[in-house]
Amino acid sequence: MTQNNMKKIILLFAILIASHAAAYAQHLEAKKMPDLIAYNGQGKYGIIVIIAHNSFVLTFSTSLDGPRGSQIIKQETRQIGIQTEYTLTFDAAKTKGATLRIEEPNHVLLTIPIGLSPNEAVKYLVDDPEYEDSKPCHRKHIILGDRFFAKSEYEMAKFEYENSLKCWPEDESDVEINNKISDTDKKIRELTMFDDENNVNNFAIPEKRSALLTRFRVISYEFEIDASIGLAFGIYKDKFGEYGSIRISPDVFSFLATKGKSRRSEYNLTGGITYPLIKIDGKDRIWAYGGLGLTALDVTVEGALKTQFAVSPEIGAMLKIPVGGKDMIALKYTLQYRNSVKDSYSVYFGVIRSIVGIGFCF
Repeated sequence: MTQNNMKKIILLFAILIASHAAAYAQHLEAKKMPDLIAYNGQGKYGIIVIIAHNSFVLTFSTSLDGPRGSQIIKQETRQIGIQTEYTLTFDAAKTKGATLRIEEPNHVLLTIPIGLSPNEAVKYLVDDPEYEDSKPCHRKHIILGDRFFAKSEYEMAKFEYENSLKCWPEDESDVEINNKISDTDKKIRELTMFDDENNVNNFAIPEKRSALLTRFRVISYEFEIDASIGLAFGIYKDKFGEYGSIRISPDVFSFLATKGKSRRSEYNLTGGITYPLIKIDGKDRIWAYGGLGLTALDVTVEGALKTQFAVSPEIGAMLKIPVGGKDMIALKYTLQYRNSVKDSYSVYFGVIRSIVGIGFCF
């Protein structure tokens, strides 16, 4: 593969990843608190105290962690009302220049400097900037409810939604929140299943509840005329998921082998979202998906190598097929529209592409 072709592929991939992440990313914010904490670190240790809402699930690591383990010597957690307090202990002498990495499943990675002195205690409030004290009461509860709903904690989501009604403004329609409560009730009914033998509510048991949630991954091989090599990977949930694909025309190999003397070479990268569409026998079976792709085309015209790009939005559907009582097979059909940046190249790109895929679920 030539150096120019490699650069094009890397550029396309970077643009797709960056645009997809920017569209859906949620950010946390760490605010240093002025509280004075009395701490005796025996002249050696220092601590960082993190305060966050109970709806967040935080995990911690440092930039200096390695094969020998974490730089966090001890971690203690306790509940304080609707908040969780995390106390992290460090060897102060080893924290110079280090950063603390704070991860939360629904948010972008947050980093803060450590740099502690012996016996020093620092306290941070970690929160989502969208959830501000300046927001109206009912909006705060909706934001919290949405967080719990995204984590499939539907009982807590309903609790927050119902609390929003208690301070709902008279001049604002409550259709939105009533729809949210209705959707939450539906999820609770779907997931509240009982074990006939033990008469146990499976939804109340975390490990059984997670097994009931609609969340799986699909790897598929994709075929289209003039682009028979294609791979896609997707995550399918009971709400929005995500997927990505890469497709390469078979002419790529002859194009590279002849150093651009053959007719054409085409690459396509796509990223997007998935959403459950149709239930069969009470289970999600058909998902819709849509995304935005970029297509690069190298073509030899009158002995000269030309490169052109197309913006390639697409939509499609995926059917999950059970085999032997387990969901094993996935069938996909995609329609992709290719909008060539230069009209004269549309004959090479084509306008509409039909793509068929088959894969397995896990």
